[in-house]
Amino acid sequence: SLGTHFFQDLLEAQIYPLALDMNDDKTILNKEFFYDMPSCLAEFVPAEAEQLADALRLIDVHAVLPGCQMDIVMDDDEGQAVGYVIRGKLPSTD
Repeated sequence: SLGTHFFQDLLEAQIYPLALDMNDDKTILNKEFFYDMPSCLAEFVPAEAEQLADALRLIDVHAVLPGCQMDIVMDDDEGQAVGYVIRGKLPSTD
């Protein structure tokens, strides 16, 4: 049940898991953005950063692209999502 509780905790914190099937021809990923941007993982989990570095990257979009943010729009019913970088901050819809 730990896995179930873990995912419930994520959703309650408004953190939504997003899996990408890299073998699906419809999956489009700007690999250069995610692989070439510096990871700031060590700033948040210094003790574990080395062990996690091959599996996890943390990108501070504001630091590498000042004045920009990344938005992700997900449609769970359709199983689709799109992420994009925009300049400026949009008003919150909360």
